[in-house]
Amino acid sequence: MSKTEIRGILIDPFSKEVKEIFYQDSLNNLYKILDCQCIDIMRGIRFDMIIDDEGLLIDDEHQEFFIWNGLNEFAGRALITSTNKKGDTVSLNPAVTLEEIQGKVIFTQKLSEIQRLR
Repeated sequence: MSKTEIRGILIDPFSKEVKEIFYQDSLNNLYKILDCQCIDIMRGIRFDMIIDDEGLLIDDEHQEFFIWNGLNEFAGRALITSTNKKGDTVSLNPAVTLEEIQGKVIFTQKLSEIQRLR
């Protein structure tokens, strides 16, 4: 069975980049992209965010962070995608632009910096 290619937007606080990517749909690929061993999916109305579920367990010296939409703090990388009616991960809706997602992300360096920004 062939795997589906998915368009997503990667938020990478290590390189301080938000960029469009294409990847083959598989759990192992998500682990590689996010550089993690456990994921969680935050379902949204227009798109979903796949995150490193254990990101906060990594010590502050080896982790990078970002603030999403001025409200929520996340540790590690995240991937923006969409979901179909069956609940499967699918390509991000073309109406969701790279510029829109870039405008929702603030990169920070450490948890202490996040706390200072509040």
